[in-house]
This record gives sequence, structure tokens and C-alpha cells, in this order.
Amino acid sequence: MAIVALNDGKLFQRLSATRHRCQSSAFVLSFHYLDADLTFPRCASDKNPPIFLGFVLPKRLVKRAVDRNQIKRWARTLLRTEVVDLPCAVVIKAKTKMVVASSARCEVREELRGLVQQWTRQIRDSTTSRVA
Repeated sequence: MAIVALNDGKLFQRLSATRHRCQSSAFVLSFHYLDADLTFPRCASDKNPPIFLGFVLPKRLVKRAVDRNQIKRWARTLLRTEVVDLPCAVVIKAKTKMVVASSARCEVREELRGLVQQWTRQIRDSTTSRVA
């Protein structure tokens, strides 16, 4: 699975207004399906379509840059293992203040894992309803 950085400002705004969301106590995951007929030259070798991934982790919620980068690495790793049939764009936003100290590391990672699992269930449910 290819993870591509989401750099398009218009798509970021569209994702903010989308109804496709998953929420946990600390994060919100918004996603949007992209056109399946688009060609992605950077990901031509992959058989699965890419996931365009963006983050909104402001300094006022996650103070340390080390923690922000750690959250991004965890999310990329979790999303890389998921198999999605449709190309989509995903934005992960922080909702509350958090400190990713050694004691809270497992909790934040598990919360991200639960959010990604909730997202994959929602995608699978929506793709089966599209086929039916």
C-alpha cells in the first residue's frame, strides 16, 4: 500500500466538510473517496490504489515536535498495513491536548489503532453497499 502526502489545499477543505468521519476521544479521521479512474504515476508498481494522508496536529494540542512526528509515524505504519480497494484521501486531526510521554505512549498508539480499524470497517461496509 502506498501512502502519499496530501498536499492539496482544496482537498483538505473538502475533507473538513465531509460527512465520512471516524472519531475517538483524541482524534478525528476524515476520509473521502477519490475517482477510481485517476492514474497515479508514482504508485504504478503497486497493485493497490494509494492512500493520500494528511495530518492536523497543532502545536497547542501536541506541544513537542517529537510527539507530533511519532503520531505521524504510527498512523502511517497502521495505514500501510490496511488493504483498501478504492483510492481515498485521509486526514487525521487531533481533538484534545495530549502528551505522548512514556506512560501514555501505549494509550495513544492503541487509540490510533482503534481509529484505523473503525475506518476500515466503515470502508468495507460502504463498498459492500455500493456493490449491492
